Formats: sequence, C-alpha cells, structure tokens
Amino acid sequence: MFCPICGKEIILNGASFCPMCGFDLRSSTGYTEENIVEESVEKTVSDDTNYYTYDEPVEEPINLKEIIETPIYIGNSSTTQNSINKWSREHNAPSFIASFTPSMNKVSKKKYVALLIALLLVATGCLVVLFVPDLNNSSSTYSTSHSSSNYSAENSITLYDTNGNEITNMELTGSLADGTLTAAMNSSGQLVITLDSSIASNYTNFHWTLVDNDANGSIGSITKTVPVLYWNSPSAGEFTVTVTCYNNSLDSVTYSGEMNSYDVTQTYTGTYNSHSYEITVTFDYSEYETYANMNTNERAVTTYSDVTNFVVISDTVSSIATMLKEQYVHMYGNNASLTDANFAKFILYFVQVEFTYTLDSVQYGEEEYFAYPIETIFSGTGDCEDTSILCAALFSACGYDAAVCILPGHAIAGVALSSYTVSSYNSSKYEVITETINGKTYYGCETTVDSFQDIGIIYLASVQVTNTSGVHPYSYYLTGQWASTYGFFTV
Repeated sequence: MFCPICGKEIILNGASFCPMCGFDLRSSTGYTEENIVEESVEKTVSDDTNYYTYDEPVEEPINLKEIIETPIYIGNSSTTQNSINKWSREHNAPSFIASFTPSMNKVSKKKYVALLIALLLVATGCLVVLFVPDLNNSSSTYSTSHSSSNYSAENSITLYDTNGNEITNMELTGSLADGTLTAAMNSSGQLVITLDSSIASNYTNFHWTLVDNDANGSIGSITKTVPVLYWNSPSAGEFTVTVTCYNNSLDSVTYSGEMNSYDVTQTYTGTYNSHSYEITVTFDYSEYETYANMNTNERAVTTYSDVTNFVVISDTVSSIATMLKEQYVHMYGNNASLTDANFAKFILYFVQVEFTYTLDSVQYGEEEYFAYPIETIFSGTGDCEDTSILCAALFSACGYDAAVCILPGHAIAGVALSSYTVSSYNSSKYEVITETINGKTYYGCETTVDSFQDIGIIYLASVQVTNTSGVHPYSYYLTGQWASTYGFFTV
C-alpha cells in the first residue's frame, strides 16, 4: 500500500505508521483491505522507453464514497439489495428494508480539497476508478446493433461485459473522437481510457472525472500519476470523461469527451417449463430518453386511477410482445393458443424472472416514482408498480384485457381471463385477488418475485391503512368503503 499523505510505499504488511512522515495508517479513511482492487491484468506490449505501459502494482484506490457528493441512481441494484428488497416485499416489511438501504457519505469541502492537493502532489501507482457496483439483472445483458449511418468506426465504440455480450454502442465526441483520449474494452469488462502519451509525457499528475449526464451527477473522480482511467462495469447511457493534467509547477490543461449510447439491445434467456427461450430486442436510446424525461414532476401518483397513463405500448413493448408470441409458438407448436391462460402465464413468468425488484429511492432517488415500461426495460429493474405497469403493457400488447391493481402499499398487474381456475395454493401464506369489471374477471399477478407465482395468487399480507381501520389482507380493500380508492384499474 501507499501512504495517503506523503505517497511513500509501505513495504511492511500490517504497518501502523508511515516510515516517511509518521502518518497513522490505521486511521486512513478509504485505505482498508476491503477496498483493495487489482487493476487490469492486460498490459500493452511496449519497448523499454515507454514507462506508461509498465506492470502496475496492486494499490489501494481512492474510496469514492468519500468524494461523491450525491448518490447516483442509474437503474441497477446489487444482489444483496435485491434479496433484501424481495424479502421485505414478500414479508410485508417496508420499514425493515429502510434500514438496509445503502447510502453514500458526504465529505466536507475542506477534507476533499486537502485530499485532492495531497494526491496531486504525491499520488503514485496506477489509476483505478471504482464505479457503482454492477447491478444488472443476471438474466439479461445489454447489447446493441449499429443501425445508424450517422456513426462510423472512428467515432464509436462497442462495450462488452465479461461474458462477451455487447452492452451498448456509443458515439464518441470531443477528445475521445480526435484521438487525444482513446477508449477500449479489455477482457476484464473494463473500459480503459488512455491519454495520448505525447501529451501525457509533459505532465506528472492526472485528475480524472466521470459524469453521468442523465443523472446530472459525478460517478467519481480520482487523481493518479498514470494517465489511464479504468471504468469498472460500464453501462449504457450518456457520460462525460474529463482529465486535467498537471506538471510540477501546477500548470494544467484539460481534455474532455463524451460517450453517448445511440441504440441498446436487451437479451433475455431462460427456461420455462423445460423449454428454453431467447429474446433479443433492439431500441433507440432516444426512445428511453423520451419517456424518462416525460412528466418528471408527476411521477409520485396519488390518484391511483392515473396509473393507467403509464401503461404505454411503445415500439419496444410491441417488439417484445411479438417475440414472446414467437417464442411460445416455438416452444409449444403452431397450434398453441395465444389467447388463453397458459400464454398469459408465460408473459407473467417473463416479467417475474427477467426483471429484478429495486426500491424507487435506490433506482430513481425518489420515494415514489411511476416508471414507463421502456424505463423498466432499459434498467432491467423496478419496484412493484413499475414491473406491474410493464406486465400490464405486455398483456395488452399481446391482446389481453389488462389492468394494474393498486393495493395499500403494493401494486400488482391484472389480466382478464374466462373460464380460469386458480391453481392450488397454501391459504396460510397466499390469497386469491380478483375483481369483476364490466362482466370480465381480472386476476391479480404478482411481479416482484424471482420465480414463477401463478396468476391470481398473491401473498397474504396484514395491512392496516389507518389507526382505526384494523388489520386486514389485501382482498379486504377491494370491497366496501375502500373500493373507491383501491382496486383494478383497467388499461
């Protein structure tokens, strides 16, 4: 490790003090064993005169928790967070989950400036940037196809994950387009951004910043003596990378470039009733942006009937619906019905297993945020109303009468079926949620589970809306005085 104050390499494992300046290493924020990250194992072949391509040592990186000013919500969640969130939903414990919601500590401006100055003067080793942890749904990966003639190989890049699946195609602008900065993927799934060596040789320190333009906030920044930025787990979106170069006299020059996704592909693979399926859909990033920027001040819905305004069948939703039909026919033959309960179950299964559960506060930075289907498709995650809205949109696009059912503290999708019999269930854990509207019976569909839960069957919850209302299951609130507030809202 290296002393965060004077930059002296600490040779002795477990040393408590720096032998150069005497700094107490035990109190060094962000320099713990758990934060050690190895940089890329890939090295560029070079001659002995190019010191920018040497074997970098393993070094403790800057703890980005200490320098990110505000949390960034970019649509993904960790495996641990998903597990806790799903436990919370299944056990009706929203207050319990709140204590597990991750947060990022702020650092005082004075502390940040002191840290930055120290790093500018003495930072050593190779640069590692920690990005927000990889929260993609394990069942789907971003990919894309280059469909626009406005972009060429010289000003675009394709990102891949560690399995070789495409993440997104991005247009490069500014210093990333003119060659001052170059971007390339390595086999570890990192995006490596390098400053031109003829420029870098004139400077000693390089301060990098990566900004998520969609989230209007910094992902992170770091200063090192090597002019290379490693971005772990890159994602689709619009980002700006900036490097400010300093010499020993603290003269500086800044280079900046943008990376903007222009189309994205989601690929879903899985097994349903022993049948394998694979669905791949490509959409323009602008489609996602259009809906993400729509009615941004009206996402915390309080008039529950307004939920149907979000059930929009966009081109991408239609494409997925078409492919669901094709996959179902491929699995069960040309005579397979696309109007009965069995196909509806496949649609529900698709949403349940391909989209993870994430709280709005984690996903969007809002306590309540109703998302359009394309937003959930893009991110691969959402809370109960988000995945219910998506499921209702897919039901509707596939030809079913669909609905979204709002319950106290929860939301489920709904589909109208005739002559349907709910499968057997454990009445001590589940109940049946249905409602007949205009002669059609709508059955509730739980979307926040990660394995199949049949149509009509919902977890048996104990809900108390007011201090005097008593504790009741969800079905209670579909009747009596509560029926005007809660229930199925048809698409």
